[in-house]
Amino acid sequence: MKLTIQAIDKPEEIYLSLRGNLDASTANFLRDTFRTWARKVAGKRMVLDLEQVPFVDSTGLAALVSGLRIVQLNRGSLALTNVQDDVMRIFEITCLDRTFEFLDDYSEHKLAEASTLTNTDRATWEG
Repeated sequence: MKLTIQAIDKPEEIYLSLRGNLDASTANFLRDTFRTWARKVAGKRMVLDLEQVPFVDSTGLAALVSGLRIVQLNRGSLALTNVQDDVMRIFEITCLDRTFEFLDDYSEHKLAEASTLTNTDRATWEG
């Protein structure tokens, strides 16, 4: 299953909505996405919406940890939201639930705001 990422760049944050599995076949694509947004994340919070991510393996977790480092090195912060229960268990088993910030029920608010943005503020990638 491929991974699709929709991005919304706002003055105070970057919102990335992921759809698909986060595994060995898609992890490099996510790392590349973090690198792409690294220049814009300074002083902002990056929010990853994982509502449509049903599966994460160890390579996917490594990509998320790598992304966290990239964001922090560029003076930003990273938060995850709408993490499915099965995926959250993986974070808990690996103790990464202590490493990442988690936001509750975030996407409905942000997706409602997305309709007011221009096309230059949004981008969609597939990998």
